[in-house]
Amino acid sequence: MANGIDAIIARIEADTDEYIAKMTKEHAEKLQEIENEKNEKIAEIKSEAEKTVNSEREAAKESVARRADAASRDMLLSEKTRLVDEVFTKAEEKINSLDEKEYISFFAPMLKKACEGSGVETKDIKVVFPSGGRIEAKKIISESGLKVSYEETGKFEGGFIVSTEEFELDCTTHTLIYNNREGLESKVTSVLFS
Repeated sequence: MANGIDAIIARIEADTDEYIAKMTKEHAEKLQEIENEKNEKIAEIKSEAEKTVNSEREAAKESVARRADAASRDMLLSEKTRLVDEVFTKAEEKINSLDEKEYISFFAPMLKKACEGSGVETKDIKVVFPSGGRIEAKKIISESGLKVSYEETGKFEGGFIVSTEEFELDCTTHTLIYNNREGLESKVTSVLFS
């Protein structure tokens, strides 16, 4: 079972690495374009500033350079943020679109661990799966070896929610990605922008 999860994780990592390499190349091209635009704008502004009185020219050059740098940093930050968001969105989409066997191998052990670690008898656990999900909930439950009640009414794309009278454990792909984003964001940023 662990080899299956490791294989899925390795595949996701390989696909993510490939996607990150593609995005890094596109990002480098966009950065060069932004840098060229910034340099053109600075050169244009310098030419205009040289036509004014010396004291005004110095003040204008400094002001323009600061604004151009700030605009460039803002544009760069905005683009970096968009790319990082896109990587996490693609990771969520990738998990949600795993083939049936990989999807079940990914979520069945997680379901078992979530239910067994809850300290609640399985008869008191209800599991919510996506409404109209691609993979039948009973296949995931069967693979987990658990006997729990379930419903397919969730308004999410993938994963599940374990629910008892005392708590609710959200194991949807969106939440899994979101909860792990903080720890992974620096790695993704490093790969994209180093």
